[in-house]
Amino acid sequence: MKKVTSLIALGFAAACSSADKVYVPLNGAGTTDLATTVAGANATLNRDANTLTYNGETGQINAAGDIVTFASGATMTLSGTDKDYARLFVLSGANPTIGAYGVNTARRDIPNGKATFEGDSILVATSTDGIFDLTGDVTANVDFNADDASITLDNLSGTLATGLSAPSEVTNFGTVEISGIEMTDGALNGGSTQVTTDQTNAFDGTIDGGVSASMFGPNAEEVAGSVNATGDDGALTGGFIADR
Repeated sequence: MKKVTSLIALGFAAACSSADKVYVPLNGAGTTDLATTVAGANATLNRDANTLTYNGETGQINAAGDIVTFASGATMTLSGTDKDYARLFVLSGANPTIGAYGVNTARRDIPNGKATFEGDSILVATSTDGIFDLTGDVTANVDFNADDASITLDNLSGTLATGLSAPSEVTNFGTVEISGIEMTDGALNGGSTQVTTDQTNAFDGTIDGGVSASMFGPNAEEVAGSVNATGDDGALTGGFIADR
């Protein structure tokens, strides 16, 4: 499984859906207004010029399709480049953000039943023991009939930075489980977050926060978004992208 880029960064606006929505893949042709999972943000993709306009600033997408460079000096690192309709992004610059953009699923195209999505995740865990910079897997279980979802980040590995010392390797951080996520018209929000790890005691019990994510593509083929949760002694910031 292709891993997403790991970057330390800070963390739903949806494009309107019409009854005759046409789903054009991100690697297709033409210009499309995209949905984002960042509140108040907007994005437009010009496939012919290979540019992305995010909140009014236009940036050039590189040949590999995984970095957008803006005139302001900000960069947007993209993950999930093998996906048809969504990208997970980490934006640097004056307003660093983790989120997702893409061709969101219209309300009429949300399926019935249950589905499991699998993919990749990034996670920054800030704790009293230092800063964990991690990548791993994600599993999202969605019940379309109940408008409910749960997400698990696991197989998390990376580094731990403490003070001025060189980062040390982390091979098994543990798991992050977010349950009770509410789904409305393909948007996933909230949830209850639990961290199971023997690397730090900063996340004992259930912590506040959850996800801001969306379904993308026809028939809700993909899901992507951000994770933000805060406990008494630590905070989680990250993102994920997956398909079924």
